[in-house]
Amino acid sequence: MPASPPPPSYPAPKLLSTPDELSGSAAAEFRFATEGCSDNLSDCMYICSLESGPPFDCESPLVLKRLQEGQHSFSVYTDAKADVAASSIVEHFWVVDTVGPSLSLSQRGPPTYLPTKLTLEMVVVASEPLSVPLAADRVVAVNASCESVKELTSTSFLVTLRIDPVWPEPT
Repeated sequence: MPASPPPPSYPAPKLLSTPDELSGSAAAEFRFATEGCSDNLSDCMYICSLESGPPFDCESPLVLKRLQEGQHSFSVYTDAKADVAASSIVEHFWVVDTVGPSLSLSQRGPPTYLPTKLTLEMVVVASEPLSVPLAADRVVAVNASCESVKELTSTSFLVTLRIDPVWPEPT
């Protein structure tokens, strides 16, 4: 007697909306859907898990709150309420980082005086890699403009400032 075919299964859910890989929020929203699974979930249901923890019934959208700093994982699959096999699992990984890096500044050598300008080099050191690169157009200084930013390491930068004169020009 031939073996009976396996029961049909739903396709894996599609993640329609997820948090960014690096998120500055302690909350995360997930939206997902499965082809062939009705919107009112009369024929199927979603099973979710956070950090490989115990599975729980869930619906889309799913909002997770009060997430701790650090790496997180979320998984979801579609299960049937009838004779249909469960789908494969879909996963998403992201990092919650709600505390920005601290920066320290130190002067690199004496200022350079030229007849037409005064420049100063500063080393900026961040406590962690920056999610957005430090660029000259993002440096704001009082009585100075940023001429250049050179990345020394993933957490340190050489910033060259042109000091604006605050004294009267000689006549």
